[in-house]
Amino acid sequence: MNKFLRILVLSTFLSALTLPNLMAQGPVKRVFLEQFTGAWCGWCVDGSVVIDNLMAQYPNQLIAVKVHQGDGMEIPKVMADTLRSFVAGYPSGSIDRKLFTGQQTVGVSRSLWSNFVRQQMALDAEVGVEITNVKYDAATRKITADVTANFVKSVSGDVRINMIVVEDNVTGTGAAYDQKNFIANNPSFVGHPYYAKPATITGYKHRSVVRSYAGGVWGVRGIIPGVAQTGTPYTASFSYTLPASYKPENITLVGTVQKYGTASNAKQMLNANEIGLTKAIVKTETTVEKPAMLVAQGANGSTQITVKNLTGTASNVSLSIDTENSLMPEGWTAKVEPSSVNLPANGTATANVTLTTGNNQGYAIISVEAIPEDENVIGRVSKGNVYNMTPGMKYAIYGAHPRMNDHYGQPLKNRGGDFASKSIDLPLNAGFMEMYPASSFDAAIIAVHYGSRGALGTNPAIISQVSSMLDAGKKVFIAGGLEAFNGAKSTSATTETKAFFNDKLGVNVIDDPVLRLQTNANGQITGTIPFQLTGIKDDVIGDGINYLANDVTNFNTDPFIYFTDALSLNPDSKSVPSLYLDENIDNVAGIRWQNGEGKLVMYTFDMDGISDDEMKNTLMSRAYTWLFGSASSVDEQNSDLSFMVQPNPFSGSAAVHFTVNDATEQSVTLNLIDMLGRVVQTSGSIKIAQGMNSYALQNAGLNPGAYRLTLTGSNGSMRSIPVMINR
Repeated sequence: MNKFLRILVLSTFLSALTLPNLMAQGPVKRVFLEQFTGAWCGWCVDGSVVIDNLMAQYPNQLIAVKVHQGDGMEIPKVMADTLRSFVAGYPSGSIDRKLFTGQQTVGVSRSLWSNFVRQQMALDAEVGVEITNVKYDAATRKITADVTANFVKSVSGDVRINMIVVEDNVTGTGAAYDQKNFIANNPSFVGHPYYAKPATITGYKHRSVVRSYAGGVWGVRGIIPGVAQTGTPYTASFSYTLPASYKPENITLVGTVQKYGTASNAKQMLNANEIGLTKAIVKTETTVEKPAMLVAQGANGSTQITVKNLTGTASNVSLSIDTENSLMPEGWTAKVEPSSVNLPANGTATANVTLTTGNNQGYAIISVEAIPEDENVIGRVSKGNVYNMTPGMKYAIYGAHPRMNDHYGQPLKNRGGDFASKSIDLPLNAGFMEMYPASSFDAAIIAVHYGSRGALGTNPAIISQVSSMLDAGKKVFIAGGLEAFNGAKSTSATTETKAFFNDKLGVNVIDDPVLRLQTNANGQITGTIPFQLTGIKDDVIGDGINYLANDVTNFNTDPFIYFTDALSLNPDSKSVPSLYLDENIDNVAGIRWQNGEGKLVMYTFDMDGISDDEMKNTLMSRAYTWLFGSASSVDEQNSDLSFMVQPNPFSGSAAVHFTVNDATEQSVTLNLIDMLGRVVQTSGSIKIAQGMNSYALQNAGLNPGAYRLTLTGSNGSMRSIPVMINR
């Protein structure tokens, strides 16, 4: 099955409102997204895919443009003198030019665009924007237009009006226009729309290129007073002469109302609108009646889609399966009928999507594309998603890793029984999880490769699903070299992701991620950096682990680890360390977390750097054994000892009750171990009798926090349980 995850469209589309209702409820809030890009930027093609999918999902509430730098489409001085301070990297993008909480720059990573776009769309519009009196003189190539602001709420401050000239499908020759493509043949992006395209794309059609900020980047001042009044229209008139190489049929005009201030967080866009220069823009919205299906193997299923025209211009609309953005197992097929509909102005049309599954289990995300086709219109694409999953599955293997099955899925399936027959490979995708909540499964196995970094850590919707699983008493496994850093400490971290790692799991990231590879001045990988992976003594996962990871001899072909996170545990953490890095017990690389029935194992590395199959199997087998069993120590399953601590947590003292089933057992030793693996209190050897025994555990000035109590018998049997000491 195609595993590519990053580009998938989120699940549901906003319900359409009729135009009269929109007018009655006030102006539509349209979010304005500026992507900072360049033909030289090989990762920017992925940013374009993200934007295309967002535009198809929110056709009437998102306006997205591309601001180029360093190529043939750069506007002189715009990036160098004004917007440059917004840029966090390439590609990054500003959403309504807002500085979001926790971000260092207005421009943010593409992994955050969806979250922040939806956040802005949820706001009520303070002002409506209209573009009127649009004229184009073909002889002089002069454009004139008026942009009017109508406030529905009183707004104060320096508020300005602007008009932005945008050209679609821009082409050219040479390095200034040829698009670099770092996705090409990249094994981390199999299935991406740009995976099979060349590393340098000649004749590339650059979408939605900003050609001019007609009122300057910050807009025209003096039109709107210091306190804008409701019910009073404010109009600015603009003119712009179109250069000879620009194609008027591909030009759109975007009107904006925006604030201005000297601070970086004082230049927000309040609202925007767009209109075609020589052609009408036709926007459609596609909704699915029942998007989440449960069609079994070797069966058929169908659902109805509705396409709505959001404009007053009729158009013929083609309907098709968007194969590049659809995922289906081999042998599954999907079709949409009819393939074309006549969509009247402000009208609707329906079609059916039919899925035929093969004899293999799996999942499908079927993207249905609606494209207005008439030559006299500028058609905006809309998409609807149809989902399917083989019913009856219990174990979800969410992959953002090219070797997901080899490293993580197969070791689970090798356990046999339901683990083999009811495990299913799924995308690590918020839209899919919305259709089929993760908490409906018994367990989730999640691994993220460096190439998909942030797919878990920076996605609050997915983090919320994982958190809900733990609250419901389910089991979770996570592996990824940068997910803790991305979710807890990076500029892409959100309030929700920080809360998950810092508060729920009780972990913090020590400093920045540790680089585990060597590069030259050009950024090319020239070698790997091996590092020691060591286990905590007596831990169910870590005991006896002492392995040199990333000891790769052929870095051109063998997989290896790019980065690792080093964790520390908070004093009140429910997490227990299992593994540590670089022979430094303070650099935690693996944790076990338990709260009631909910359990989690997390590794801050992935198995790419574990070339020894026996070691890989040991690490995964122990993790799964602890998750799905009651084992708390290496030898627990065969132990003749059982014990409990009451109360737990405690502050002054607690009673340790333990039962000995072995008639030959003569003595036991209780050790209280802190999160660094140090024995902070010991009972010494205690002579005991067969049956129930008790011991008083005292808090002898110990710091509040999480500890581990081990009970070791003289015959070698051992048990271990987490203990919490309160203030």
